[in-house]
Amino acid sequence: MLAIHIDFNCESLSHETVSTLLRFAASCGYDSVLWEVEDMVRWETCPECVSRDAFTKDEFREILAEAKSLGLAPIPLLQTFGHAEYILSHAPYSAWRELPEKKDCYCVSRPEVRTFLKRLLHEYLELFGDDVRLFHLGGDEAYSFGKCPVCAARDRTELYVEHLRAVAEELLARGIRPACWSDSIIGMAGDDIARHLPRDFVIWHGAYIYGCPGAGDKWAKDSLTLKEQGYDVVFIGASECYLSGPLLPMYTHHVPNIVAGASLVREKSLYGYCVTSWSIRAASKIAQLPLFELGARCFRGPVADVDAELAAILRNVFGDVRPDTVYRLTDWRAGGYGLEGRHWNVYKDAAPPMVGQRDYVLSEDRKYIDGFPGSAIENTERRIKDMCQALDELRGAKRLTAAGKTLLVAGALRLRLQQAILATIKGESLPQLPFLETAAFYAREQSDWSAFNTARRIWGVLDDRYATPFDASVLFHPRNS
Repeated sequence: MLAIHIDFNCESLSHETVSTLLRFAASCGYDSVLWEVEDMVRWETCPECVSRDAFTKDEFREILAEAKSLGLAPIPLLQTFGHAEYILSHAPYSAWRELPEKKDCYCVSRPEVRTFLKRLLHEYLELFGDDVRLFHLGGDEAYSFGKCPVCAARDRTELYVEHLRAVAEELLARGIRPACWSDSIIGMAGDDIARHLPRDFVIWHGAYIYGCPGAGDKWAKDSLTLKEQGYDVVFIGASECYLSGPLLPMYTHHVPNIVAGASLVREKSLYGYCVTSWSIRAASKIAQLPLFELGARCFRGPVADVDAELAAILRNVFGDVRPDTVYRLTDWRAGGYGLEGRHWNVYKDAAPPMVGQRDYVLSEDRKYIDGFPGSAIENTERRIKDMCQALDELRGAKRLTAAGKTLLVAGALRLRLQQAILATIKGESLPQLPFLETAAFYAREQSDWSAFNTARRIWGVLDDRYATPFDASVLFHPRNS
């Protein structure tokens, strides 16, 4: 199995963008889609929680029908522990939080939570139809799990597995295999996982630093241990995740990670491989297309020269663009680690930053800045110089495809973000921020409202004017389109 992850969390991807991703994935040889839908379908179970841009069920069935016509099997993903902000942030459901001050995690000791999730899962199955053979129940990063007084009185591993099995009852009755992320269950059960979790479950395991310098092979060893214990394992890599800034994925990080993960699955005959694309990181989906194709090529067979393989992919997708150019344009690890919009009011909450959050972020950044060689200013100045050179090379390219032009626009905006971060670190006045240009860029792939909020997430950390609510309609009035 070779799956691509399409994630609607924090981004209302347009139908056209989703179709582009589906067609490209199918052309590369992907056979499955992991659908992280969240609030982007008009669910009848929780109508209060759906996005203003949510697809109707008929609209989403059209998307699923297109995926089916391309040979892409559906794998729905419903979070059943953490990452439930899109539910628990709404008043009718706030009492279901594991901790009152945290809106990410369900209290699974509440019978009404389990009833709700079973009803929502049933609605998912009605929407996705009879083609579902694998259903993902989430379960990752459930940081608040097991901390309320009722849950804390239970063995956390037993409670976790009890909840998973209860929610999965209808799946198993229909002959559908349940799946879950590995980190929470392994974190609780350790090497004793096989005593708790049934082999019916497919475990999705991996790390987004696997294959990168100094990362080691812990995740590969864990995957093989899980396989030896009788589990089917889907290894995961990423084309968009932490360590990347917004607008562009960080090729210097994602290329080795994707190559290593796909190669591990092929060499060790694991159950499958999935390239995840976490939309909260706000990287252009079109800019990720070469990474998707690279993962598929490494999944199919050995790649002797990664840069040569990547160069061929870049020529096809972007035009006359060299790997070194993309590496320098997209590398991100600079001094202002958190200033590009990672710090939200609550983790994975898509709300714009709070007014005055820049000072908080700068104080938080000290622990990251101090971990880099040289000063934050030196690192950021070096990054800006590299980006300027890369942008000059892109502008001078004899041929750029539409996707290549997307790379160029995203790179130019990313440069201005780095320059604004440098000014902030140095205590200087901010340059003029390209808020309108950023919103317009994201509107190429998202709904107008989603694009507006994505721009606020980025620039609202640096400038309180964008953290303060204001009317978005002025940006998308026909006269400004």
